[in-house]
Amino acid sequence: MSTHPDFHPAVDLLLKRMGSHPEEFTPQPSRWDWDGVMARYKEFLTQPERKALHDAMRHIMMADMHHTLMEDLLTGNSNLSTVGFLYNPFTGEEVETATMQGELNL
Repeated sequence: MSTHPDFHPAVDLLLKRMGSHPEEFTPQPSRWDWDGVMARYKEFLTQPERKALHDAMRHIMMADMHHTLMEDLLTGNSNLSTVGFLYNPFTGEEVETATMQGELNL
């Protein structure tokens, strides 16, 4: 993933790690305490840094969602087992999640 030359080296490192090891940033199993990292440092990021991290995380999460949905559709087994709330570290809001048989009505 390309980064802006004005990004802090820590942001650049995270973006590179997200590109090379996206599985470390997915919810299950998670190597990184992504919410904790963002909660601690979010206020110190510039808006372009936040957007780059958000875009990289969106790419990872959409790929994870696709994998999870395909796993559920093909095998009936996935990690979409409960309705809950995930914390969005960029907005500070909770985002509702849903089950395959529940709110998604699939």
